[in-house]
Amino acid sequence: MCNFAEVYEQFVLEEDILSKRIYTCDEIIATMLYLFYKNSRDLHRDTIEEVLMFIHEIKSDLQTEQLHIRIEKTLTASALKEPVQLEQSAEAD
Repeated sequence: MCNFAEVYEQFVLEEDILSKRIYTCDEIIATMLYLFYKNSRDLHRDTIEEVLMFIHEIKSDLQTEQLHIRIEKTLTASALKEPVQLEQSAEAD
């Protein structure tokens, strides 16, 4: 039998890691934009834009992965509460 509590906990851990990775992407983007602001004359605009777009793409992929984890986590949470609902129905009868 599947232990839904352990599966749920694993989804929580995976989501935490993804959240940290997304935050890291945001921080890198903000840092690069600040660097570009401070040194715009010395830096190549197209290169900065390409790097920022690449990081943005990574962040978007991570957000998609996070959404899938949230969906699975929600379904697992729903499965966790079902036995409780069944027990409550049996007690009511």
